[in-house]
Amino acid sequence: MILLGIQSIFLYTQSEEMIEKILLIESRKQAQIFLHGLEREIISLYDIKNPSLLQEKVDRALTHFHEVNFSIYRLYIFNRKGEILADSLKNKSKIKKMTDYLNPIFNDDQSLVGSKIEYKQSLQKNTTDEIVMVAITDVIIPLHYENEVIAAIEVEINIENTLDNIKIIDDQYDKKVTQIILLSGFVFIIFLWYFLKHQVVTPIQSIEKTAKAITEGKFDSRTHLQGSDEVVHLGHSINTMASSLRDLLDKQEQAYIQVLQSLAKALEAKDPYTAGHSGRVAKFSVKMGKYLKLSKEDMAVLKQGALMHDLGKIAIPDHILNKPDKLTDEEFIVMRNHPVKTADIMKPLRHYERHREIAAWHHERWDGKGYPDRLKGEDIPLMARIVSIADTWDAMTGDRVYRKGMSEEKALSIIKSERDTGQWDPILVDVFIEMMMNGKHADIPDIHSDVI
Repeated sequence: MILLGIQSIFLYTQSEEMIEKILLIESRKQAQIFLHGLEREIISLYDIKNPSLLQEKVDRALTHFHEVNFSIYRLYIFNRKGEILADSLKNKSKIKKMTDYLNPIFNDDQSLVGSKIEYKQSLQKNTTDEIVMVAITDVIIPLHYENEVIAAIEVEINIENTLDNIKIIDDQYDKKVTQIILLSGFVFIIFLWYFLKHQVVTPIQSIEKTAKAITEGKFDSRTHLQGSDEVVHLGHSINTMASSLRDLLDKQEQAYIQVLQSLAKALEAKDPYTAGHSGRVAKFSVKMGKYLKLSKEDMAVLKQGALMHDLGKIAIPDHILNKPDKLTDEEFIVMRNHPVKTADIMKPLRHYERHREIAAWHHERWDGKGYPDRLKGEDIPLMARIVSIADTWDAMTGDRVYRKGMSEEKALSIIKSERDTGQWDPILVDVFIEMMMNGKHADIPDIHSDVI
């Protein structure tokens, strides 16, 4: 029973492929930081052009790179002639082929972060000298001396090993969670033993109630410390277990929110319109919330939910997401799936259930003909109904690459005429029209996706 109640901990398996891409981007950023640290050490050399001293720095850097989460395939330094001055793989060629790709390093003093994946041969260890292909991505930074770029430092990241390292971290987290769950089972057994032996009814019932709440994911539940010393100790163990689980999940949730922020930025790079659109939808949703005198807590949910409502579009192929023409029936089916994708991405967040409802149901209709679940009337949460109107408004008035948005006057006229067609909550439509006609939306500051 107690194991079933803590099953929500393992919901962190959603959107695995997208999250791996984001983590790979973060690994490249870590590689840049690593290389800049190596550059600072090299600059401190009394003879920066001495290959032996450079090789020492490269070798020393390799003994410390375990402090980061990416795996190094090769680390080397080369000059603008392509001469390799130091190399972690000492048996490699001493000449690097110089291409136009490297011009920004020496001519523009810019770093290069590889976006493509290459495959290189590597000798498989612990086998009969088998040659395998290794997936590689690279990061290159300029090496400065007296305000001049004299060389470049390149690190080639082993993608498969990097993702394996990340998996090890996840496995360590799972191991800790398993230990806590085993502890909870142990505590539960002790509770039964004391109940049967001493019949300490009231304290045991309090502990039982708290344990049940914990199995349901209510990790803020606590038991009153009363009764015999043994029962008090048992209650303290239950409370400690709940605190540990809550702290662990809070940290994991914060990490996942950072992943969502990275996904939002990735979506902005993929489709800049969607990022601006989400900010504008949040802007008008918040104003409607103020008009309706929603609570401070509801306003925070409304704002964040509106900002995240289209996050699932990260999974929509570019040729559909940015298509200037009308979508085919098959393409429209794919596009209609983005609310479900968004809700799936947000599923591991314990405190974001109402945000998920906004994302999942902002395309439902008042008459029950919307998608994805054909909810009807007040079965659609209020927040989702508000975002639905704001979403439609921005779709009508916002500029796209393939068409200019209509004027506010025309859009407002259309919404008035379609008030009772079944698309929106007619009462909320009246609120929106009143708000727009009073001009109360003009003082709302823009809201951006980076405030998720």
